[in-house]
Amino acid sequence: MQQAAQKREFEQAQEYKGMIEQIEATGNRQIVRDVIDGDALVVTGLEKYGQVFLSFVEVKNGMTVGVYEYRLENPLSENVEDLFAHATLQYIGEHNILSDKKQTIFFTDIALESCTEFAEFIASEKVLVKHPVRGEKVRLLEFAHTNLLNFAYRETMEGFKKATLGKKDMISLLDTLFPIQNTKDKIQNEKKEIVFECFDISHSHGEHTVASKSVLVNGKPDPKRYKKYRIKTLKTGIIDDFASMEEILTRRTLTALRGENPWPDLIIIDGGKGQLSHAVQAIQNTKDKIQNEEDMPRIISLAKREEEVFLPEQSEPILLEK
Repeated sequence: MQQAAQKREFEQAQEYKGMIEQIEATGNRQIVRDVIDGDALVVTGLEKYGQVFLSFVEVKNGMTVGVYEYRLENPLSENVEDLFAHATLQYIGEHNILSDKKQTIFFTDIALESCTEFAEFIASEKVLVKHPVRGEKVRLLEFAHTNLLNFAYRETMEGFKKATLGKKDMISLLDTLFPIQNTKDKIQNEKKEIVFECFDISHSHGEHTVASKSVLVNGKPDPKRYKKYRIKTLKTGIIDDFASMEEILTRRTLTALRGENPWPDLIIIDGGKGQLSHAVQAIQNTKDKIQNEEDMPRIISLAKREEEVFLPEQSEPILLEK
């Protein structure tokens, strides 16, 4: 009977999950119907985790008929806007976006027209390109952007899973950046769990700021420790990556000092020297306020585009091998 009950609970859980997904899908379709009554292509792009991502949402007669997301390669080191524009032109051709006689409107938050080839294309095809900054159409771009952000995270986590990074590599990195002189500490590192926490700031269509914490344990991502932070100290529409980083590191410091969540072996900040300075200042200010004498956690920042690593109290970055 207990097994039957457990089976029934599982079946109910699956039913509830299906219902929730159906409700969410209905909500997303409603967003589209409320905003567009014809054909449209929603294009949004994202630079994240040192990579470039692009999303297309196809709308026919006010209904979403497809969502397509891609991680773009850039072997020619193109300007990002040009890369987005060329990928969009390729997508339009392969998917016959303009094959119908109806006019298709492009909604985007990317300056696609800055690419000469794309500008000539929309002029010849008489395509209407719009860049919403307020109102209901912004919700459509936010929907596409949120989906693309989740896609970028999933792709990056899959990359971590396939990478050869292991516990020994993490220990080696720690020893390289923060040399351990004590043999006892080295042996202790080899025995214990090695944890890295990576903090990152993102923006949804330039208005809403969110932050995330990804965790690597012995070289593998731990989805259970992944955390999203809603930035509470900034007003809607205000973008300030430094203030956002200060807020989330202040909140993270409090959980460590209260004993709720100990410090990891290394904190990695996505950004340059400025982001690192604000993160370190947030930790130190929080420690000072509650008169805590605990040592500062090991922390670095990683500027992925320039492939530079910054350390506290070190003016020059460490250049990674390209």
